[in-house]
Amino acid sequence: MPIKKTPAPKKITKKEINKEISEKLANALTAYKVKLGEKKFNNILKKTSKIFAEGLIKAGKKTNKVVVVKKKVTKKKVKSA
Repeated sequence: MPIKKTPAPKKITKKEINKEISEKLANALTAYKVKLGEKKFNNILKKTSKIFAEGLIKAGKKTNKVVVVKKKVTKKKVKSA
C-alpha cells in the first residue's frame, strides 16, 4: 500500500507563533492600549496570544495526519483451455 504524506510546512516554534500573534493583536487593538494602560494591556495580550497559539498548534496537529491510499483490487480473468 503506498502511503502519501501531506507536505510538511516549515517548522515554526511555539515562541515564534506566540510572538507573531501578539504582534498582530497589538497592532489591531492599539486603541485599547491607552484605555487599559501599557502594563495591563501587555499582560492581557501575552495571555491571549498564548491561549490562541495553543489552539492553533492543536488544530495543526489534527490536520497533518498521514493519509493512506488504498489500491483497487481487480480480478484477473483466466482463459479456459
